[in-house]
Amino acid sequence: MRPSLDAPTVYAAVDLNTALGSAVKKQESELREMEARKRELQKLSKEQQFRPSDEVATFKIIKSVKELVSVSIASVNSIRDEVLLVVPQLMLVIASFFGINDEMKKLIECGGHGGGIIFDVTYSGIELVQELLDIGEEVRIYDSYRALPFGVLDNKICLSSINVDITRASVNEPISMMWTDDPTHAGYLVANFELLWEQRFQRLRELRSC
Repeated sequence: MRPSLDAPTVYAAVDLNTALGSAVKKQESELREMEARKRELQKLSKEQQFRPSDEVATFKIIKSVKELVSVSIASVNSIRDEVLLVVPQLMLVIASFFGINDEMKKLIECGGHGGGIIFDVTYSGIELVQELLDIGEEVRIYDSYRALPFGVLDNKICLSSINVDITRASVNEPISMMWTDDPTHAGYLVANFELLWEQRFQRLRELRSC
């Protein structure tokens, strides 16, 4: 039936084929609209979907000197360019006794660079500092650094202390350090290193005269 525009509304009979054709066209129009909405939703879903980045960083906690030595050697072996360190004298003992300095020497011999800011150095630590100089590292000695030790390798790999309250160089000593390959954290530590490097420092010959 087909309604009129008159009031009251008058319905008039129409041909069955005409009525069916009209109903089919209306349904096709609704289907096209639904398909368009479906495509819009699919597009929006893809745009909003989380995609993990290739630069997602890894974080892990180092819990012993033994693990620190293992991770440090593996990290030095995995880089090509530079190691920057801010560490106390006791870390020089660990680096010397457990082969980290040997790996640093190889890196420097292959064209890499090592820079170390050492603090809490006593007269007994002079030879440890000299060992770093002998393998080609640049070293500056501080007597007033009170922040946490850290290291940065190739502007990406970071070793940051959480708690390194150790008194002897034993592989079984518990420590708490964070290892990460997060470049943002590395950039922050490198900036701190550069600020420290330009500050007043104590030379090795001054330490020998103390």
